[in-house]
Amino acid sequence: MTLIAVVIALVVERSLSHVLHWREPHWFDRYYPWAEERFIVGRGLAGPAGALLALFVPVLPVGLAATLMHDELRGLFWIGFAAMVLVFSFGPRDLADEVDAYCGAEARGASDEARAAAEILVEQDAAQRWQQRASAVEDAVLVQANNRVFGVLLWFMILGPAGAWAFRVSDLLRRAAIARLRDAGSDESHARVAAGALQQIHGVLAWLPARLLAGSYLIAGTFDDASAGWRAFRADLPRHFFDANDHLLVYVGRGAIGAQEGGLPGAPAMAAMRLVRRSFILWLTLVSILTLLAWVA
Repeated sequence: MTLIAVVIALVVERSLSHVLHWREPHWFDRYYPWAEERFIVGRGLAGPAGALLALFVPVLPVGLAATLMHDELRGLFWIGFAAMVLVFSFGPRDLADEVDAYCGAEARGASDEARAAAEILVEQDAAQRWQQRASAVEDAVLVQANNRVFGVLLWFMILGPAGAWAFRVSDLLRRAAIARLRDAGSDESHARVAAGALQQIHGVLAWLPARLLAGSYLIAGTFDDASAGWRAFRADLPRHFFDANDHLLVYVGRGAIGAQEGGLPGAPAMAAMRLVRRSFILWLTLVSILTLLAWVA
């Protein structure tokens, strides 16, 4: 049932990507300030404990619904619910569409449009940010693949719909906290506490999928250069735990991509997206094999 739900979700996302703007998490604009005040820096629990509670509240209904359906309505009902949760958990935007928009703007020489598309991909908090825009977008694709797709897929395989939704919510909370910190200014202590706690929570959830995705980059790309990138990462570990996932994917992904084709607009981003697609095929193949083995057993 898990594999069927994944396939349905992927078909829906690719077929209806042009109308999936309705899955934008606008409800988080109201939920995050409320959760921050009550759970993280206000009268509630402080730091990581409060961040966990802020994550638990929106995930609980999905977990309860999945449990009830799995017990009482096995089969099509659970598959439909799981596929719907996956569609909402992937994203919030389609990564391939955003890369195409950026590369198209670069090819047309529309600098302002390319800059706007790049800002969507390269988050302001991204540890992988570099000076040049092309390199920044390439790095962002390598990292966002984990935040938007692979992390969701792995936690869905482990914990079902609740796992996929928990990973998505942790990423949304992290993004909201970073945006609030940026707007509040570097001296805002409450915003710093919330951002630090939520980045730690997301870093824990992203740790395993990031390393599995880095291993996929090794297999799907230039193995020797990717291995050298992994060694370089170990020699240059970032200061903060939650930065390590991004840095690993950038080091290994850049090595896996190898030498770039010269001078083509958007070439680094397109090369990164091709690597992500090959890695995704590897993951789907492995999931299919494991599912078949489970059926045989």
